[in-house]
Amino acid sequence: QAILPPRFCDLLVSLNIGDKAKSLHINSGHVQATFESGLRLFSRTVDDFNVAKYEGSFNNILGDSKGKGAEIPKGLESSLDRALILNTTETTFAVKDGKLRLTSKSQMGEVKDVLTFAGHPEITAVVTPRVIRRGLSFCERMRIVQDRCLMMTGPGFSYMVSQVAPDTK
Repeated sequence: QAILPPRFCDLLVSLNIGDKAKSLHINSGHVQATFESGLRLFSRTVDDFNVAKYEGSFNNILGDSKGKGAEIPKGLESSLDRALILNTTETTFAVKDGKLRLTSKSQMGEVKDVLTFAGHPEITAVVTPRVIRRGLSFCERMRIVQDRCLMMTGPGFSYMVSQVAPDTK
């Protein structure tokens, strides 16, 4: 396990569009991706990585929701794309009665979508659609934690987005 720098991940995803990645090797201290064209992308990993310490830092945020979630609803990618067309920086995710209701607003207008989202508790959170969209294609399950974060997981992969806002209480 390793923590990869965000810029490496962004480059890996961008390059993979036109030149498919063949392999990804993660070693102590560095990571290397090799593409079909022969291109190699290198980066250092985060130093002094300690899995227990890293996971423990999120326990107070995720609580008992860690490792759980529901299947990502069909149509979420298109819903996020519509939000991005509006150039919005925030989208409200509200789960109720097995439905995920997304509301995005900007000066250009408003977009509302309703998707089936069975197996997730009722909850509301405000998220950044661009950041969620970036990791969506790698994930299969999603967990929303009240007013705090959204966690998506896939095979051997976790993507957590934390929404930081001033406390209004």
